[in-house]
Amino acid sequence: MTQNKEKSIWRVSVLIGTLLIGGLWGGDLIYRLIPKEPNGIIIAEGQFKGAQSKPAAPDVPAPAAPAGTPAPQPQDDGSMRIQDAVTGAGVQGIPKGCVTVPQDEIAVRSGILLQLDASHPFTGSAGTMCSFADKNEYYRLKNMDLQTKPEVVSGMNVLAELYRNATGKADLMIYSTTAAYGADKSLYPDELPDRACGYCVDLCILNDDGSISKITEPIAWIEENAYTAGFVPVYTEALAESQGVAAAPYHLRYVGPVHAGIMHNEGLTLYQYFSALHDHTIASPYYYNDGTQDYSVYYVPAETGKATEVPVPLGSDYTISGNNSDGYVVLANTRIG
Repeated sequence: MTQNKEKSIWRVSVLIGTLLIGGLWGGDLIYRLIPKEPNGIIIAEGQFKGAQSKPAAPDVPAPAAPAGTPAPQPQDDGSMRIQDAVTGAGVQGIPKGCVTVPQDEIAVRSGILLQLDASHPFTGSAGTMCSFADKNEYYRLKNMDLQTKPEVVSGMNVLAELYRNATGKADLMIYSTTAAYGADKSLYPDELPDRACGYCVDLCILNDDGSISKITEPIAWIEENAYTAGFVPVYTEALAESQGVAAAPYHLRYVGPVHAGIMHNEGLTLYQYFSALHDHTIASPYYYNDGTQDYSVYYVPAETGKATEVPVPLGSDYTISGNNSDGYVVLANTRIG
């Protein structure tokens, strides 16, 4: 009896030991099969460079806050403002893909699209000027010292060549740019409000005998086609009373091919264009295509007493011009919205 009892105890001990060893081995196997978090820092896809993610917390419902407790606010380390600026998310009135560029109050008086007349004198700065050293052979200069904007030289090169090809003539001469040439002895002594902005040319005709003639009536071809080179007439007979400036058919201003093209397509004068742009904010831009490129043009009203945050597209070229009155005009080389 005693011997049989000892054998039974031994068998139970062996069975228990086997079960313990098997359990430990099985637990280890299960543990090894469970996916582990890798060591080191994980950079989450889609975050800004340098942003670090944290291991995900267990999906456990948070305890309810006592009644009346304010909702917790997210901590802003600066990336939220960047994200808002890049996507437009959460920024009122700013479309996705745009940022804002501050323009101080003086900037409203400078640019390529200024309203300049008897009621709106030029008080800004013409900025960088240049000579006509890069002019082509299709027009002449009254004075080699004439100064202008680089864009005007490029525009005149285009305009004069087109004029030569269309009419067979190369008789255009730039008589003056930023001021009346020779004052009382000048062909054009008029004090025009926009001459000082740097984007204007006063034209005359160079005759075969070397003399020059004043332009007293609009040249039909130029009046109809100057827009293709970015120029528009400014002071016309029809607008003389409202602008407070006598007609000046010899005088052109460079506004760029896009603005000039829109005015031509819509049948607008420069001053009608200023007014029409007020209806085209960034929420409803004017879209224009020149055959190769989409553009958006829109007006941004100026803030009073502080800088104006002007929205512009990310990743595309753009220009901002004051209108010398109450805001800014943005020309973006893309379709916004």
